[in-house]
Amino acid sequence: MPSTNVRHDRWAGHIALTMLAAAGIGGVALVALVIALAYANPSATADRLERFGIGVPRTAAFADQMRRQLWRLDRNLEPGHALFFGDSHVQTLDVAAVVPGAVNFGIGGETAGQLAERMRHYSSLAGASIVVLLTGTNDLRQHINVDEIADHVASIVAIVPADIPVVLVSALPEGRELTADVSPVRIRDLNQALRAVCDARCRFIDVFARLADSDGFLRPLYDEGDGIHLSPHGAAVLRGALRTVIDDATDRRSLDRAGRQK
Repeated sequence: MPSTNVRHDRWAGHIALTMLAAAGIGGVALVALVIALAYANPSATADRLERFGIGVPRTAAFADQMRRQLWRLDRNLEPGHALFFGDSHVQTLDVAAVVPGAVNFGIGGETAGQLAERMRHYSSLAGASIVVLLTGTNDLRQHINVDEIADHVASIVAIVPADIPVVLVSALPEGRELTADVSPVRIRDLNQALRAVCDARCRFIDVFARLADSDGFLRPLYDEGDGIHLSPHGAAVLRGALRTVIDDATDRRSLDRAGRQK
């Protein structure tokens, strides 16, 4: 494995060449700034530049690799687990602290449309104790309209066998600096559509209201620092909300099964 300094040198050099090609000689000062940022925090700098279409497109390759690995996990999974699906909010969530033995199928950056396509191939759904979904915000960031996102989520819910409980988590708030990408109004519109998708088939849980301030933005206490991902405090709020709803849903399923066996 190359040393940290070597990786920094390669990444900083790539950024410099990319920026010089785009900006010409007049962009030297900007290149110098970007290189300095790359040395200080190469991963964060890469993420920021990728949002503007600059640098190495890492997200697609990462997602493809994750899909292959999770597909293998699905094939080898014993029945009876709680299954969590979604974007980076799920991928970084300690799902075992929510439900012991839970399995995390989250992929950062994935849209609801991509998740719908992926879940069609998962055989472990038939043996799940419960399925938890948190998706849709990345679709908003790609300017996909709310109705289309809701359609994708509805198709995801329909993929899950009818006797398996489903919990659908609301889209989460984001920081004030990201308003141009995902505004509180659009997130609220999406959550209203997601609530309608659930109807009688799944349990909708509104975590947005627990994490947002009075203006609909992610509270600083719950913000990891990038305006998107949750801090440990925010993750604790999400886990607590999920525990309550999941416990209730699984209890109801146990009662239903007991009733059918009489």
